[in-house]
Amino acid sequence: MIAGIDPGQTGGVAIYDGGTYNVFPMPVVGKSVDVVNLRELLQGASRVFLEVPYLKGANAGTLTSGANYGRILAVCEMAGFPVTLVRPSVWTKKMLGKTGGDKSIAADWVRRTYPNVDLPSTKAARVGCIDAILIAEFGRLHK
Repeated sequence: MIAGIDPGQTGGVAIYDGGTYNVFPMPVVGKSVDVVNLRELLQGASRVFLEVPYLKGANAGTLTSGANYGRILAVCEMAGFPVTLVRPSVWTKKMLGKTGGDKSIAADWVRRTYPNVDLPSTKAARVGCIDAILIAEFGRLHK
């Protein structure tokens, strides 16, 4: 199983089992990643592709994002999941290419390619899960 993770608080986790994806909004408690639930979601992953967040400045949002990124890395390392870090500019260039980063085109592609994927109903969670699928696809196709 391959996992893709969009580490944002409204990010997502996508697990590819060889035929389709199971997707989950990032499990959180308050503003922190729920490490116990994340560990359970990743159970059995043979590789995790984790987006490196763009962190700039020393404001509260940046510090929270950095702390959550660290929590995700710690879960993966403590559980023994091999992690490949992927910069957003790299996976978006490969996966979204000439679309100019158009997320609606990405959403249409996910729906066509994996019609059985149950995407969340809220926009923020849906975008995070679509990004997680694209991150996992990037890893699956370009590793």
